[in-house]
Amino acid sequence: MKKLVMVSIFMSFAGAASAQVNEFGLDPNLAPWENFDLSVWGLDSPALREISANNETGVRIDDFEFIALREGPNNSDFDDAEDLFFGSDSDVESSDPYFFTGPDGGMVFKSPVNGGRTSLNTRFPRSELREYVRGGVTSRDNGLSIRISGVNENNWVLGYQPDNLILDDNGSSGRGVENVGGRNGLLRATLRVNKVTETGRPDDIGATIIGQIHAEDDEPLRLYYRKLPQNERGSIYALHEINGGSDLEERVFVGSRDDDAENPDEGIALDELFSYEIENVGALINVTVRRGDLNGDIIDIITFDMEAENSDYDRRNEWMYFKAGAYTQNNVAVEEFNNQLLPGADTTGFGPDGTEADFDQITFYQLEVSHDDNDCTACSE
Repeated sequence: MKKLVMVSIFMSFAGAASAQVNEFGLDPNLAPWENFDLSVWGLDSPALREISANNETGVRIDDFEFIALREGPNNSDFDDAEDLFFGSDSDVESSDPYFFTGPDGGMVFKSPVNGGRTSLNTRFPRSELREYVRGGVTSRDNGLSIRISGVNENNWVLGYQPDNLILDDNGSSGRGVENVGGRNGLLRATLRVNKVTETGRPDDIGATIIGQIHAEDDEPLRLYYRKLPQNERGSIYALHEINGGSDLEERVFVGSRDDDAENPDEGIALDELFSYEIENVGALINVTVRRGDLNGDIIDIITFDMEAENSDYDRRNEWMYFKAGAYTQNNVAVEEFNNQLLPGADTTGFGPDGTEADFDQITFYQLEVSHDDNDCTACSE
């Protein structure tokens, strides 16, 4: 099968003169978008653009020059989130506390529990990359527009989805499968979880999402890291969400997602290097977790079979994108902390009394994404 897209987000600066370049080729003196190629990613940032009694909105940052789709609060994917661009110090200044280069050159995502939410459909803050296969390009050579969301070149489809996926602007079929961003997908990452939340409800504490396959409304794959305050090591588990429902299938790599989980003997400690691979091939989602880098020892490999689970993603109008970063799963703490915020309050993760909000922080050292072309040779009929 031909490869339509192969983007390596880890960039090796072998020729760099800096003596501070680390083992992954990352320079702590450079911005994240200088160490990493972020041309097919946008950032959902928890930086608060506006604070009021009923409106805390987040910031959206993209590497590509386009105006984000705004259709009003009932239709837009983002609640009037501010459009910013990587590579401009003035444009990204508001998100510096939440997306920056660490002292070891890694790409750091920090998500405080009082951060703004960038989607109308979530109560959780995040500092997280969102994939756009075409790099967010919103126009074709023939002048036709490409939406950021939807079944189009900016997003991809699962391997078992049927062909003829796209409708034209008048709602008629006929554009063909070539206008989908790709079929099947592979996301690979090396990272360290530096900190997780230690406050909030028992079922919220210490849990953060580190990688996703996201559909229009639901998530075929969510990969979690969770460490409880009393434990030295954390657990890793994955959830598969059935399309249009609340049913979840769970697979555990190490430890337990339970609120009273014991310290996992083979778990991952804070600041310990590990890697994951999230792969869709046909109706299967395979997830691999390793110790160390992408060549490290395998902890476990799990598989979700979407046909066997009757997951209902094999539709013509469904579309996918990868996400990677820190997606805080602590909404009680969010609500409690935001109730203390006043208009004009400090938006760098501190409350009116100067107390720093609890937060998750994750550092990435490698990030790769690839897709097959959309020839649909193995599609369901």
